[in-house]
Amino acid sequence: MRTRRTWVPAQGGDWNQDDFVVNYEAAISAYPTANRMPVIVGEWGVPNSRTPGNAALVAAQVDAMERFASGWALFYFCASDGGGYCAMGADRQAAPGNEPAYGPYARAIAGTPNAEHFDAATGQYSATYTAAAGRSEIWVPSSVYVPLPTCRSPEARRTTTRRSRHWASRRSPDRR
Repeated sequence: MRTRRTWVPAQGGDWNQDDFVVNYEAAISAYPTANRMPVIVGEWGVPNSRTPGNAALVAAQVDAMERFASGWALFYFCASDGGGYCAMGADRQAAPGNEPAYGPYARAIAGTPNAEHFDAATGQYSATYTAAAGRSEIWVPSSVYVPLPTCRSPEARRTTTRRSRHWASRRSPDRR
């Protein structure tokens, strides 16, 4: 299946919310699902996340990749005060419209991952896994969470750095 993107020049190259994301997900998912293979999306992004249609496209792409990809990278990790491809604004925080791409994620899981979900609209993040011995880490961007969220795991300890926060947990397999 061939996918297409539609840009509306009169709106400054804004996405017109056609069926691109739905078609892309359908086209990219069948083979790896049938063959139990992971999918990593090398780089993706929009020309300017600050327009309403492109902000919706970022949110739709993040939602889709949560369903079919085991990893992905947003391109043009630079800062700009005038828009364009840069993922960050001049303040080095998520550029307007790119916030869904700055959600928390599991950097390391000690065990077998079951599910992970971030709802950019509510800020709700969850990760579930079958625990094994070792360390699990969840990265939480400071640009999304101010003040810090709470962690419901009694074994977790919180670590704070200037740019991000993460929780680390050491858990043995017998303490599930």
